[in-house]
Amino acid sequence: MTSQAKLIESLKGLARLLTIPEHPERWEEFDYADEDWVSYFNLANVFWLGPSLALVLKSHPHYGNQSKEFVTYCEDLAAVGVERNLRHRECLVELTGWLNSKGIQPLLLKGSAELFDGADDPVGRRWMMDLDVVLPVDEVKRAWGELQSDFAYTPLKGTDLKWQSSIWHHAPVLESPSGVTVELHRYLLSSAIDLPLDWAEVVSQEVGGTKATSLKPTLKLIQAIAHDQICHRHYKEGVMYLRYHFNVYLLLTRYSDEIEWDHVEEFFQNRKDVLDAALGVQVELFGLQLPVVVDQTSFRSYLDRSVTNMNLGEPTVSFLFQKIVADYYRRIPTAHQTSVSYAAYILKRTLQLPLKLTKLHKVYTDVNRRVSRHRIS
Repeated sequence: MTSQAKLIESLKGLARLLTIPEHPERWEEFDYADEDWVSYFNLANVFWLGPSLALVLKSHPHYGNQSKEFVTYCEDLAAVGVERNLRHRECLVELTGWLNSKGIQPLLLKGSAELFDGADDPVGRRWMMDLDVVLPVDEVKRAWGELQSDFAYTPLKGTDLKWQSSIWHHAPVLESPSGVTVELHRYLLSSAIDLPLDWAEVVSQEVGGTKATSLKPTLKLIQAIAHDQICHRHYKEGVMYLRYHFNVYLLLTRYSDEIEWDHVEEFFQNRKDVLDAALGVQVELFGLQLPVVVDQTSFRSYLDRSVTNMNLGEPTVSFLFQKIVADYYRRIPTAHQTSVSYAAYILKRTLQLPLKLTKLHKVYTDVNRRVSRHRIS
């Protein structure tokens, strides 16, 4: 088997592992020693899916028979995802509460909506990168200023209010005092890519006693696929960022009976190759059965280009993820030191992408130094 074929099999294996909560019978496909699970963690961590995988492995019928170091690592890595998502929940409640006090019900995009709609079940299954909220255009400037003055939010370095209009779909970004980043969007996708919002497609959503809105399932699916494949240019550039595809899987699983497929196909009628590539991942890697016909040609092209390019994700993802894990071990005194030692072992095995930039080398060196401080000699 060629190296590319092995990588494709590994991607398929990881994707199917992540579906086990809905398909427990798939455990029969896996019977590996610790070393094999480590290889899956190496791949999962590139996509920020390590905590999601750890939550799944905790349900393995023979989980208790694994080595103590491995079990402890799974427990702590799963806890990283839980702790992070709980912080995002608390921040979102605070944010929507403040917006409600100004007479605004924000529209929650992607993970922001899924924190409270049941998709993040159990907590930590869907790794949170940031909070995405859509505000009325004339309210973005006020939110940008008052979140800084009233709640000590700080702008992410290099971003400002003009960022969204100058760099495709990106929005101005603030960081909360608890370390949660918040993107203040004006569009569902971008000013250049039209996804018109009919407010009949918006539903009320309660967020910890505060009020917000979110998209109906069909628009959620359209927005998720277009955001990944078009806004981030992943289809064009041949990048398979599995975390985004896992999010689409969660949407399709949760809302399988509510998706209006004719509307999905209508939106992508001029970019059917993009839709076929995204849905092909769901059929071929995640093993979903869909009520639409998927053209395998576009999917195979996308898959082959992604694997050939080795563009498995954004080049900094692996390193930044490990930095977050290292920060967790530093901040949480109850984190098991044995798992820190095991994490250091996996850190050294996770360099899936070539180290080309001095900045990335500095980040990785810093992570190793932080982990080494806590390692048992």
